[in-house]
Amino acid sequence: MLAPYAQYKIGVSHFKQFQTVDRDPLPLKKAITGFKKLLKEYPASRYEAEAQDTIRACQEQLVQRHLMVGEFYFKRGSYLAAAHRYEKIIKDFPELETTGEAIFHLARTYQDLGIEEWTQDWLITLINQYPESPYHA
Repeated sequence: MLAPYAQYKIGVSHFKQFQTVDRDPLPLKKAITGFKKLLKEYPASRYEAEAQDTIRACQEQLVQRHLMVGEFYFKRGSYLAAAHRYEKIIKDFPELETTGEAIFHLARTYQDLGIEEWTQDWLITLINQYPESPYHA
């Protein structure tokens, strides 16, 4: 009877250990694992909505971390490393709105690498898949 609550608290505990995007993301990953276990083992529990919201918040923080690291690499001219970070966001978190930002930065990275065809492809993807993105213009 109390197992869903205990599993929920495990996820919350890990989530609360997270500090900022420039720190170790392991607590976020553990929180996601804990909340997904709750959703799988105790479907329709009273904690389901909050678990889903917290999973999304964790994912947003992971995206922000990848964006920060990608920008770090980009500013230092390590364009391939930056591109890998942006591609990871696009692959792992396609449902998040901030993925549009990653697509824009990926296109910018390819432009600086001189790969115009890929730049155009990613900008078209941004326009088609994320029309509400602030990078759309």
